[in-house]
Amino acid sequence: MVKAYRALAESSPFNITVFNPNFILFDQYTMVQPITIQAVAIAVVAMVIISLIFIPNPWCSLLVGVAILSIETGVVGYMALWGVNLDQISMINLIMCIGFQC
Repeated sequence: MVKAYRALAESSPFNITVFNPNFILFDQYTMVQPITIQAVAIAVVAMVIISLIFIPNPWCSLLVGVAILSIETGVVGYMALWGVNLDQISMINLIMCIGFQC
């Protein structure tokens, strides 16, 4: 709905701003998935870099990153199995899950 209204406003020759107080919440829900992917990717890269410092073998450090991604994929799979939607709270839990793994 928000995207349709904004597309309609952009196609208009007039300077139109679409606003509703609920659109703030709708924008949060549209941004959850890209922000989750970005945050998980940054956290995995950071953990691989940190493991490179502590583990002398680069191959093992790469396996640490693969293990983290594997566990995150499992958590997302169980979220789908249990019917948990991806929202702000589950996004925070996914990011915290990376910290619990290491």
